[in-house]
Amino acid sequence: ADWMHELLRHLYERGHRRIAFVAPPLHLPSVARRLAVYESLCAAWGLAQDVLTVPVMDFAAPLGLIEPRAPSDRPTAFCCFNDMFAHGLIRALRERGIRVPDTVSVTGFDGFLAEQRTGELTTVCVPLAAIAAAACDLLLRQIAGETVPTETVLPVTLQAGTTA
Repeated sequence: ADWMHELLRHLYERGHRRIAFVAPPLHLPSVARRLAVYESLCAAWGLAQDVLTVPVMDFAAPLGLIEPRAPSDRPTAFCCFNDMFAHGLIRALRERGIRVPDTVSVTGFDGFLAEQRTGELTTVCVPLAAIAAAACDLLLRQIAGETVPTETVLPVTLQAGTTA
């Protein structure tokens, strides 16, 4: 979970003290781990937790949740559960005339769109080729009758872009 720590530290070091974690309603172990790190760091840094649970494809949903709030109670940064949602949220913000990152910062997680949009989104990039290779290796080992681990951890990298 060091990658989530690095992403949040990136936002914190840029002065953000109202960071919202945008999560899907699904109970995914990977999102649960990120949420646990978010909650832990908010507590350690004395920040209020702001978890926005939203439908997976409703990119404007976080805005509907924060618009009723006073401007001083709105997040200055959104930490999204994946890159696709982060890009959709950025589009929804810009359609409302809200400038990213001048008014609000947005980060993603997974790096799936990083190659197509190099340098734009601040995100944690996962090694897609290594994931595919590890999955094939584990599957072949399991077919051969070996007991394989239920979880494999691969290194990730923080890509600092222009959105945060």
